[in-house]
Amino acid sequence: MDNLEDIILDLIDSKREGTYWDFKEEPHEDNASLLHDLICLANCNHEGDRYLILGVTDPAKGCEIKGLTSEQKNRKNQVKLVDFLSNVHFAAENRPEIEVQTLKIDEKEIDVIIIENKRFKPYFLTKDYNKSKKEKIVRANYIYTRIGDKNTSIDKSADYNHIKMMWKEQFGLNLKIEDRFKELLGDYKNWECEFDERRSAYHKIHPEFTIEISKPEERGMEPFCAFYLDNSGFYGKVFFKHNSTVIFECEYAYCDGCRVLFPSPSFMYIFKDKDTHGFYCYNLEEFDGLFASILLKNSFNFDTRTSGFPFIIFEDHNDLTVFSNYLKNNFNIIGDMETDELLNLNDPNEYRRMINLETLEKIKRFYEENWII
Repeated sequence: MDNLEDIILDLIDSKREGTYWDFKEEPHEDNASLLHDLICLANCNHEGDRYLILGVTDPAKGCEIKGLTSEQKNRKNQVKLVDFLSNVHFAAENRPEIEVQTLKIDEKEIDVIIIENKRFKPYFLTKDYNKSKKEKIVRANYIYTRIGDKNTSIDKSADYNHIKMMWKEQFGLNLKIEDRFKELLGDYKNWECEFDERRSAYHKIHPEFTIEISKPEERGMEPFCAFYLDNSGFYGKVFFKHNSTVIFECEYAYCDGCRVLFPSPSFMYIFKDKDTHGFYCYNLEEFDGLFASILLKNSFNFDTRTSGFPFIIFEDHNDLTVFSNYLKNNFNIIGDMETDELLNLNDPNEYRRMINLETLEKIKRFYEENWII
């Protein structure tokens, strides 16, 4: 991923302005103009951060880096800008999230106001903003945006179709149904779960999204069963439904005599010296990881009468890939670790046929001690 300086240099080199970036040779003369620019960028249709770049001329003057001075009139740092926005009357107290970064390019300082891309659009005011008669008025209940390199005029509201797109984005109506479902699964507090009796759950705000599990059936033992006092395993299917349509399905497991329920985890294989090693994990960008979050109320405590259950939780695909690759290239670190005592190995050959149980415990402990920042 490019760093900020690379991104800004590319935008300057483009010699133009666009939907998500704007150049200003100097800081705004008045706060109303600054506020209008920030709202327009915050409301624009772009998947990513937006940039208000100060100290660079507009395209008509060649996008030349003029730079700013420490004594520059109206120049605002992060604290001053956040303080300014906190005193503006935004609807529902919903303000754009901003960050100010100062870059030094060609021995000249420029300020970059970064407006984060959040699904809280549209941003608009509930009270007119202007501090003096010289300033234009940022109107209450007007919705501004930016199309191409043009802001909505300060005395007009955006076109209806653009406003409709903003509201759709806020309520997730522009997402694919799979992405919408994942988003609601991340809202673990709003799921009503009745898996013991009805084997189902529904989202309390959007009840058309449901989760159903099949009747559990006893079937063999997975290696992770060794970490429970009762090593029987009961399994079934999980169905994620929108109305009556199955959007996704996965397997679940009941362990320790049906005392704990969780989606069957993924297993990442690592082959070393003709042995199979690896680790169980969940990815919180996927259905099974998000379902685990709901079942365990985001605690990811899979223990019942034991401790040290060997599941690793990753925030996203990138974290999982980086950690997996690190283990493959540095597996000797795991091999040198001492092994904690494992429970319920009444048939070691059964469990060790595919996976080294000591390694499961070691890798999880290494992750918790060395990888989590």
